Amino acid sequence: MATLQEWAEIKRDFKIADFWITLDNETTEAYHPKHIGIKVTKTDKLVPKFLYYAITNALTPGLPITVRELQQIEMTLMEPRIPR
Repeated sequence: MATLQEWAEIKRDFKIADFWITLDNETTEAYHPKHIGIKVTKTDKLVPKFLYYAITNALTPGLPITVRELQQIEMTLMEPRIPR
């Protein structure tokens, strides 16, 4: 099992991020220096748009999240298998 920080870079004031999390705990594709930026670094294992939707679904609006909390999210890689 890996943590999100092993597959993505997460920090504030991150202009080249794939997407950001606002102070209101919502995901956005608009940069702002106070937002937490997330940039997937292992795109061979994780699609940035998939992570955007997964985090959008997991966040609780109005409940702030920190960079440290995001970095510690545990993830597992599941390889698709075709039944034979």
